[in-house]
Amino acid sequence: MKKFFALILALTLLLALAVPAIAEDEFVIENGVLTKYNGPGGNVVIPNDVTAIGEAAFKGSTTLTSLTIPEGVTEIRKDAFRFCRKLTKVSFPDSLTSIGEYCFDNCDKLTELVLPEGIKSIERCSFTYCNSLTEVFVPKSVNMIGNGAFSSCATLQSLAVAEDNPNYKSVDNVIFSKSGDLLVCCAATKAGSYSIPDGVAVIGDNAFSNCNKLVSFTFPPSVRSIRHNAFSNCDTLTSLTIPGTIKGVWDSGFFSCDGLRSLVVSSGVNDLGSNTFSNCVSLERVIIQDGLTTLGGELFLNCRELKQIMLPVSVTQIAYQAFENCEKLTDVYFSGSEAQWKSIKIITGNDPLLNATIHYNSAGPSAETTVEENLTDAVRYVPYRFSFKANESVSFALTNGALPAGLSLSADGTISGIPTELGVFSFTVTETHSDGKVQHQCILSCIYQGAVDVEQQNVPGYGFVETAADNGRVDDQTVSSVEDLTDQTAHLEGPYSEFQALYLDAQKLTRNVDYTAEEGSTVITVLEDTLARVGSGTHTLAAEFLKHNGGSSETVYTVQNFTLSGIGGKNVNVTVKGTPIVWWDAEPYIDGNNRTMCPFRIIGEALGLTAGWDGETREAYFTDGSRTIYFPIDGKTARTSEGGAVQMDTAAVIVNGRTYAPVRYLAEYFGYAVGWDGASRTVSLS
Repeated sequence: MKKFFALILALTLLLALAVPAIAEDEFVIENGVLTKYNGPGGNVVIPNDVTAIGEAAFKGSTTLTSLTIPEGVTEIRKDAFRFCRKLTKVSFPDSLTSIGEYCFDNCDKLTELVLPEGIKSIERCSFTYCNSLTEVFVPKSVNMIGNGAFSSCATLQSLAVAEDNPNYKSVDNVIFSKSGDLLVCCAATKAGSYSIPDGVAVIGDNAFSNCNKLVSFTFPPSVRSIRHNAFSNCDTLTSLTIPGTIKGVWDSGFFSCDGLRSLVVSSGVNDLGSNTFSNCVSLERVIIQDGLTTLGGELFLNCRELKQIMLPVSVTQIAYQAFENCEKLTDVYFSGSEAQWKSIKIITGNDPLLNATIHYNSAGPSAETTVEENLTDAVRYVPYRFSFKANESVSFALTNGALPAGLSLSADGTISGIPTELGVFSFTVTETHSDGKVQHQCILSCIYQGAVDVEQQNVPGYGFVETAADNGRVDDQTVSSVEDLTDQTAHLEGPYSEFQALYLDAQKLTRNVDYTAEEGSTVITVLEDTLARVGSGTHTLAAEFLKHNGGSSETVYTVQNFTLSGIGGKNVNVTVKGTPIVWWDAEPYIDGNNRTMCPFRIIGEALGLTAGWDGETREAYFTDGSRTIYFPIDGKTARTSEGGAVQMDTAAVIVNGRTYAPVRYLAEYFGYAVGWDGASRTVSLS
């Protein structure tokens, strides 16, 4: 009996040893490996008996904010903290030697990263999309940095390696192998043009992925290979030449470079992997020189703006969906004969290519081509930016027509500024490059915010919003004088950290002078003195945000209009030959351009003129019977019956159903001298 009891006891002990030790509440630990966390989150301290953090142990936690890992832990396995979006800080132990792949991927609140001395391997994509990281230092002990370990970190500014590391080095926030033949990774905030150092033979996987501030690259003769996703999502890259010394570009090498518009693949390039240029949604013109034999699968998939491509006679096969969804492809310039074209093996999914016009024995389009450009609509008083291209070897100039007032074109092909003129504008931008010229026939509409759906202009998550407390918008105000104005509060939807600036009628406001913004919230208050300065009329308020999308960010604006009326009625006086005008219906005011605006019928009668309205052209006009001047609503160029034009720095407007005209330009056209007495705030016409 005793032997039987002893046998049962021994079996019980063996079974107990075989069963994993399970913590009562927060941690599941098996043989020293923390395999699952079930706790409430917050500031988590891992137990001292843990030697490794298992695969996906904390993955997707929505409550983990900081983490202390004890001495004795030697490895953190794959996906352990992936998508822990509230994690801000991790304390690593000196015992740690390995961080697995995708460990901290998309921990976009992680702000501090101190890697311990003694760590040896940082696997691929360990810290991708850690969008709050600004600084990374790689210790001497590291002997392996995986592909894309620190790529796509939107705010990463400093990327450095210990000088005595025997395997890697860093130069200007770019990591290389110690010999310099492999370019490993670039800090995502690196900006401008970048010349890859001579001696680099391979540009590694994801090396420049989501580097959205680099506009051009120079490749030295030493570069032989561009690896997977090396330049994916480089949205500010607009013009690209791949030199013939580069023998191959691996799959998705330039995937989804949204700003890329022109591409030259030089003679000598032997291989372009699948998806190399897919989703380059702005790509318009491609030149592939002699030598390439196969166009890889989905090579130009979803390049919806592609219009022209030059193909060499060396091409013998075009793979599956190489040109799928390239619906604007109209012209293919083929250097061989019709018979040679028909001998090319074209796999299914290339209908746009087959439907295009094939130009046989062609050296390409003429040196000067014309393309039509429908530019993104501009909104009056809201900052605007559109780029044709950015490359040192290309220049741009406005050669015909005019841009809306407030916008200008730079030589690098960027239209920018704050438009102040409404209308539809046609103009020509001439692009001059080494192959000739391209004439961009452009149409740009500058619209009034009130003429479109506000919700369309607001970026989801970044809008002026209504709340239960109040309407969340800057209210229209009607007051008897400037003293009756009150501060106006707007509630903005979106993280406060993303709010950048506030603009009122094209003027950037100064925080704590023109408006206040509460820390940690989205409450913006426009001060009464600011409202008094802009005066009566309909005004446009634009709030600027940074909107993040994965590892990239863009500047967006949300827009609202509001009306102030009655301001300045008793503060602005107008006299005609010494006699004050009696404002029997509406009163004058000073607008944001410091011009006195007068109700047009009253000022017309005071000057002995007939005031009228042309509903078809939306013009207010004044005539003395022999001469007439026409003021377009919201336009800054008045026209005269003599065929002339009067350029103004403000415009006639309609406020609360009444038309106001700038008195200076009206009076001067009919021969009056215009004076101003600041002490009495009086405009005198004599």
